[in-house]
Amino acid sequence: MAREDQVDAVWCWTAAAVLAVSGCNQPTATPAAPDTSVGPAVTLRQQATGRDPDAPDEALRDAVRALQDRFACNAISGCPAHATLVGFGWQARPLLEQAFGRAGLQSSYRARAVQIVAEIRDPGAEPLLARLLDDRDPEVRAWAIVGLRDLDARSHRDRIAEATASDTLWLAAPRLAALWALYGWGEAAKGPAFQQLLTELARQQMAATALVVGAWLCARPDTPDCGAALPELARHPNFQVRRDALLGMARQPRRSYAAALVYLTNDQARSVRQTAMDTLAVLSRGHTATDHPGWQAWLAAQGGR
Repeated sequence: MAREDQVDAVWCWTAAAVLAVSGCNQPTATPAAPDTSVGPAVTLRQQATGRDPDAPDEALRDAVRALQDRFACNAISGCPAHATLVGFGWQARPLLEQAFGRAGLQSSYRARAVQIVAEIRDPGAEPLLARLLDDRDPEVRAWAIVGLRDLDARSHRDRIAEATASDTLWLAAPRLAALWALYGWGEAAKGPAFQQLLTELARQQMAATALVVGAWLCARPDTPDCGAALPELARHPNFQVRRDALLGMARQPRRSYAAALVYLTNDQARSVRQTAMDTLAVLSRGHTATDHPGWQAWLAAQGGR
């Protein structure tokens, strides 16, 4: 070993011995105190398990997925996700717009997604709804009109008014919605026009889409009275139209609905038959017929009215 190396080794052993005897430790870096100027320190565990406050609620994502499942959301068995998404309010609008953007033209949920956006009434939806006034699907156009009317987006009034000019059955849904919107914006003459068109469409077998939109509008207090149209809708061959008309009559039973309600006590759908009989029980003030012949007899005793 070279002399210089021997000296270095002796010095290291001596220094180590002195430190051991004195109880001293080698100096270590002092950890920096957490910076509390921007809030409490966050541990690695909190970072790993914490939730992003800007991330959508998982229940909201589940509802959007259910909306896109034709077995969980359809016109016949119902769509629980619809009410759930409306309940989330404006928070749901971005995800609904994304789902709509991914939907094919034949997707079962495409029009319903726009309907829910309309019901949410988020002002941020106006650009989308305005673009959809020219959509290829008449039902999508109709819900876009409803949404713009509920946002009081009157800058689109002229484009909405254009929908009232078409007399084709294919565009009946946006025409109905446009008449309703313009009536709500103060054009009183559009109220009777809405009522007349709804009644005329009730006699058209191929007008089911427009009639579903119309029946939904009839449930709103700001819609012209649909009392003359609902009994006509109740006889339509489409199940959804009959069901929606029945629900409209059940909300506010009238004597003028009696014949249509008796007709529905013979419907193929048990739920329709039962609701019709329950509504007739209210109208008759306690009559207890349990089948179609029984209610026919009651109606005859009332003079067929």
